[in-house]
Formats: sequence, C-alpha cells, structure tokens
Amino acid sequence: MHDEYQRSRDEVLNPWIERWVDDKRTAQKLKAADFGVFAAVWCASASYDVLCTAAKFFAWYFVYDDIFDCGTLKYDTQVLGAYRKASIQYFKFILVDEGDVPNLSAFGTELEKSLRCWDEVGHHIKEVCSKETREILCDEMLRYVESLDNMNSIFSERVPSLNQYWERREATAGVYSVIATIPFIYGVDVTREDVQVQCMKDLWKHTSYFVHITNDMFSMRKEIVGFPHSSSGAKTERLQHDGQIENLIPVLMLNRDIDCNMAMQQSYALALNEAMGLRNFDLNACKNSHKIPKSVSQAFIRGCQDVAMGLAHWSYCGHRYVEPWERDANGAITFTIAVPKPLSKAVGFAKGLNLEFGSVQSIDHVDGYFDYLSLGIAFWKFVISIASKLGGSIEVTRMITCHV
Repeated sequence: MHDEYQRSRDEVLNPWIERWVDDKRTAQKLKAADFGVFAAVWCASASYDVLCTAAKFFAWYFVYDDIFDCGTLKYDTQVLGAYRKASIQYFKFILVDEGDVPNLSAFGTELEKSLRCWDEVGHHIKEVCSKETREILCDEMLRYVESLDNMNSIFSERVPSLNQYWERREATAGVYSVIATIPFIYGVDVTREDVQVQCMKDLWKHTSYFVHITNDMFSMRKEIVGFPHSSSGAKTERLQHDGQIENLIPVLMLNRDIDCNMAMQQSYALALNEAMGLRNFDLNACKNSHKIPKSVSQAFIRGCQDVAMGLAHWSYCGHRYVEPWERDANGAITFTIAVPKPLSKAVGFAKGLNLEFGSVQSIDHVDGYFDYLSLGIAFWKFVISIASKLGGSIEVTRMITCHV
C-alpha cells in the first residue's frame, strides 16, 4: 500500500467528501467505506498527488452511481434521462474539450455536486495525459454513463439468464473506465491501436470479470436485500429487498437451481479462474500486427492486477460490505441473512401442504423466516399467488447462512 494512504484519507479524501456531499449521514457512510484503501493498493508506487486523485475518482463512482441505484433518480425517469445526457456532455467537455460545459444548476444541488466533484479529478488527468489517452478514458466513461438507468427497470419482472446478466453487468459496473485510468496512474500514454489488440481486450475482460464476481460475492446482502451499514455487532440484520436481480449469486441460484452456499462456491471458482488468467497474462507473448510498447504492456498488466487485488482487499477489509466481527481467525466470512416479507399467513398454509423450502446451511427461526434467494422460481411464483389469494398480507422470511 502507498505509504501516505492515511494522510491522503485525512487531509484530502474525507474533506473532499464533506465538501461535495451535503447529506451528513451519506457523507459519514462514504467516509466509513474508506475508498482510499483501494487507491493505496492501486497507486502503491505513484506520487502522492496521483494517489489523492485516484481516491477521489474511486469514491466518485459510489457518489454518482447511488443516485441512479437508490437515490434521487431511482424513481424519476424523466429527470434521469436529462441528467444522463448532461453527464455525457460534461465528460466530453472536461476530458476532451468537446462542446460546452452543461448547465447543471437546473438539476438541484445534489445532482450538480455529484458531477462537479469530478472537476478536480478531470483537471488533473488533463494535465498529465495525452489527448488520445483521454479520449480512450472518455469513451469508457460515456459507455458507463449511457448504461445507467433505474436499476429495477431491467430485471425486476424476470430472472435474467447468465449471458444477459454478464452483458448488463459489463456495461454498468464501470470497471473499464477504471482500467482506462491506468495510463494516468502509471505515467504512460496509450493509443487506440494499443487498446484494440485482442490480447489487451482479453486482459481487460479478465480484470472486469474478476472484479464483478468478487464484488457480487461481497455485496450480495447490500445489493439484493438492502444490507444496512451497522456497527452494532449484531450478527442478524433486518433487510429490505427492492425486487432487482443485479447480482451473480441469485442469478446462479435461480438458473441452476442451487442454494446460496453452492452459488457462493461456484462464484469463487469463477473468480479463481479469472485470477489465474490475470496472474499468468503476458501481453508480449501475443502475436499481433501492432506491437504494444513495453512500457504500456507492463503498465496495464501490473495495473490490472493491482485493480483486481485492490478492489478485493478493499471489499474484504472495509466496512461497506463486511463487518470486522464477520471475519474469523482464519479469515473466513460467515453471515446470516433475514429477509422480511409481508407473507405471514402463507407460513402456516405452506406447512399445512408440507412444502419443501429448499436446502440451506442453517435455519434459525423456522416459524418466521425464509430467504427468497434459496427458493426455485416456481416456488417463488407459488408464494406470490398464495399472497394474492390471501389479500396480499403475508409474512414469510427465512434465515440462511452463507460462507464465503
């Protein structure tokens, strides 16, 4: 990690969050997430100024993405489209001097600040990188922004196939724009020919898949059932689910008819495969008509490895997804999920029919709890039909234990 990580957090990143995020509770949660940990791994050999900019860049993704995912734009599709268009105009202006700076004041203070906080990031990148390098980064930033919408509008009514999930995940996660920042971090410039080489595309994809898989493993509770940040030490959280299926774990469960723990283990196997691909990657061994400069190939191989390791380390050691008490002496993580649903009358009805709820590692409250993630889609539809017949006032929840 970078030697000046704590200084950058205390003197730069946290003040930046306080300056641009007006809601005190949100600002506190963002500071507690300690985004600088990722930047400290990613920028271990970089200058202090680059470290600070990388930390702000990484934190920005969460400030911006949460507006679409669970914030101001979640249910406002009319403003969402206009804001996304303004965002595209903003990045074109900041990174490649195209067009005019958009008028963001019309969107209100929160939405304006969610973009304007990136000003100092963009200005630093502009000072350091060539125009072609910035154009490549801009392309990836626009691809990311263009993909964002109300997350519930995609798969809230159906279970996506694995291919559909990957296509959606690749577009919305922003990993490619992080990778496109590697030239800034490592002090090299890159050409379009460099990034179009198939081996370079393969390297980016290994990195992207590893990040997606591990992030989904760590964030499953938060993204699927609304895991709240808590410092109480209580090992059971009451959660709320908003209907979206934007996580690999339930997609595997519902497509392959497996339980949560099996989906976790299969996800781990997928992540291990991508990690080995990253570890053994050699751009110089690729046969291409275009020869990538050694400084560029070394920067991207090292950079992609650092992105993968930095994000995994941050997810594991931070407080956004996992609490310290959830890691045992051997580093294993065990957590229990309780997902309340308005389905109480169906419990007795289901027991009367002697229904099988599916296999789980542990059930702590047989009478009160189940988790929809461990159920097949057919049973879930059955429960919904029972709910409608009983007037829609039912409560069934389940406790499950997941091992990562």
